[in-house]
Amino acid sequence: MNKKILIPLVFAMGFAAGSADAGSILYDNGPINGTIDAWTINSGYSVANSFTLSNSASISGVNFGDWVYPGDTPTQVEYLITTQAFGGTTLIDQTATLTSTYVSTNPYGFDLYTSAFTIPSLALNAGTYWLQFQHAATSQGNPLYWDSNNGPSVAYENTLGNLNGQDGGSSSEAFQVTGTATPIPAAIWLVLSGLASLGVFVRRRAG
Repeated sequence: MNKKILIPLVFAMGFAAGSADAGSILYDNGPINGTIDAWTINSGYSVANSFTLSNSASISGVNFGDWVYPGDTPTQVEYLITTQAFGGTTLIDQTATLTSTYVSTNPYGFDLYTSAFTIPSLALNAGTYWLQFQHAATSQGNPLYWDSNNGPSVAYENTLGNLNGQDGGSSSEAFQVTGTATPIPAAIWLVLSGLASLGVFVRRRAG
């Protein structure tokens, strides 16, 4: 079975303060919920979530929420960033070592963690991409589950397709993409400022 169907409860939590990356948050799909559901990201199962960058940026890390059996610990995950869910162009595909912080034990007996990993500097243009997790591992070899929080992302699972409505809601998972936004070059700022000033001048003359 590749998921747990759980009774929805209000149990929202933020990500732990510590993370594997010191960059700014470029995309935030919302906090860990801990009780809606969680999707398996090992044992042949894979989950992809969309994320959108409003500006060009250098991606340097990811934080996400996960569930494990009591006493177990998340250790690693294979991650991909692609241009389409389970397709398109693969921009990076690596296995990352996780830095994980215990949060609490949820009402169903699973331990909740915030996990983080760094990404070798990856430059992306503004647009929509997909973060995909698979082949995850834990210290005891048990399943690792990606926390579902019904955030704004679109989510797909490799055996079920679109997860919208699969757990009684608009399913997507808890994660943040971190990095550094690419500044607009000074020359472009000068052009934009000049155009703005010209617009003000034209309005004044027209008045």
